[in-house]
Amino acid sequence: MVGVLAVGWANLDQRYYVEQFPPQGSRTGVRAYRETIGGPAAVAAQAAARLGAQAHLVSRVGKDAAGARLAAMLREEGVRTHLQLGPATPVSAVLVTPEGERYIFPYRPSLPEEARGRPPQAAGGSGCSSARRALGQGGSGGGPGGANPRDPGGF
Repeated sequence: MVGVLAVGWANLDQRYYVEQFPPQGSRTGVRAYRETIGGPAAVAAQAAARLGAQAHLVSRVGKDAAGARLAAMLREEGVRTHLQLGPATPVSAVLVTPEGERYIFPYRPSLPEEARGRPPQAAGGSGCSSARRALGQGGSGGGPGGANPRDPGGF
């Protein structure tokens, strides 16, 4: 089985399929609503899992209801998650017009100070190490047993 490791952004998309756009007045009806997996890395992992790959995602989510929902959605899709928990999960409100045009309003909470500029492993999580082991690549860094001997920092 092919193994895929996606590292990066994951968020919860809240899609509102509006009846008309632009809105007329202060309220516009919504004909449908869906919560979906969002963020480039999470969507790539979802697609890989749907195609039959052993998909892993290393990302950050919040210790909140949105993070729990996003993690559950990823698991339901067959994505193995390696998540560092932070204070809040990124969420996007996505307005979809009757013509299919999307307007995205992202909420991107800041990273905890200790995590800025560091991969999840260095910030206290073990996402990269556990993903590497699950993909059969051993080790927690580069060099002997690592994923890429030319990359001493690992994933």
